[in-house]
Amino acid sequence: MRTFSSSDNPHRSDNPAKPAGGPAKPVRGRGRSQLPDKLLSNCSILVVEDEYLLADEVAKGLRSFGADIVGPCPSQQAAYDLVDHAGHIDGALLDINLRGVQAFELADFLQARGIPVVFATGYEPAILPPRFASVPRCVKPLRMNAIARALKRRIKRS
Repeated sequence: MRTFSSSDNPHRSDNPAKPAGGPAKPVRGRGRSQLPDKLLSNCSILVVEDEYLLADEVAKGLRSFGADIVGPCPSQQAAYDLVDHAGHIDGALLDINLRGVQAFELADFLQARGIPVVFATGYEPAILPPRFASVPRCVKPLRMNAIARALKRRIKRS
């Protein structure tokens, strides 16, 4: 099973030339700066994103909303392996394009297990198969407020 680790990041905070992160920054949303609430408290969220820096940013952002992060996973296979061995997962954020492979099979797999999905993508809605017409699609560049709210709505419905 492969998940990202800090050694994958060439911009690690333990690099003496780069200062470590400071205080938490406000999350942008709806055109104004606001501190994140705990919208996703007690929610376990699977993050599947193949770009390390984006996966790290998304995981940190979701944690600021109170989420417990599963992963992040850089590939479908890593996600399958993690889901098979993880405890309860409340929801998942999936990048549609994972190293050239579309994540629709993974979305089917997760939804069949009762795990609601939200897509993160730069693609137009037309790329989604009809069976995913009701799945929220957060457009890159990602806004954490939009992702957190979409995940919360999906989790409440399931």
